[in-house]
Amino acid sequence: MFVRAQHIGKHQLLWQAPLWQAPLWQAPLWQAFLWQAILWQAMLWKLFLREAVLWDAPPVVLQILSGLVFGKSSAKTKAPTEEEIIEGCRQGKPSAQEKLYNLYSKRMMAVCVRYTKSRFEAEDIFHEAFVKVFNNISKYKGEGSFEGWVRRIFVNTAINHYNKNRKFQKQVDYSAVEEMTPTSEDIVSDLSGKELLTFIDQLPDGYKHVFNLYVMEGYNHAEIGEMLQIAEGTSKSQLAKAKVYLKNILLKHSISAKC
Repeated sequence: MFVRAQHIGKHQLLWQAPLWQAPLWQAPLWQAFLWQAILWQAMLWKLFLREAVLWDAPPVVLQILSGLVFGKSSAKTKAPTEEEIIEGCRQGKPSAQEKLYNLYSKRMMAVCVRYTKSRFEAEDIFHEAFVKVFNNISKYKGEGSFEGWVRRIFVNTAINHYNKNRKFQKQVDYSAVEEMTPTSEDIVSDLSGKELLTFIDQLPDGYKHVFNLYVMEGYNHAEIGEMLQIAEGTSKSQLAKAKVYLKNILLKHSISAKC
């Protein structure tokens, strides 16, 4: 709105400028009139936007326009729930798959690293497992936690990878483990979680996988035996040896740290 040159009593308004740039204090009557007009216009806009009698527009459009007129921010986008993300993945929506990937990628990569010797190998398992998650997500029926369901797929993929490549791996002599006897049970308390995982990674593959499955993932020996294609008794034996082996590593670490 522009104000044209007018004569009001002794005052002569000679500007032709936007209302907000006009020296309205020189014309108090015009000031009152114009502000009253603005307020009436705002009220009409408010009625127009609320009732939508003149414009058959979606509510979200009216909400945005209302924010522009009255300075209100438009509604914030609500973060999707886990159930909504899962349903989106069932429908094959890329946006939902991306959200699921971002939600679990770091945690599942940590699982893969625990069962491999190299980052490259872990990444192969990671990508293979995520493909399985997307391809089989319709099989998830909501029983138990979804993260637990995803984790099982990653663990099984890692174990299958280990079983396929086990016959090509160099066999390790474990006989020396029987003679290892740790002298301290409190070494672990001095370690960070990252340090402990580093030492677990130093275990021979057989011990490491049994230890991870039993201690970290919560599987029992019967399940571990089936997964690793070994006897249940072998799983128990390897877990016991893994604990001794690990304690010996921790003891050496404690001694070297004090030197």
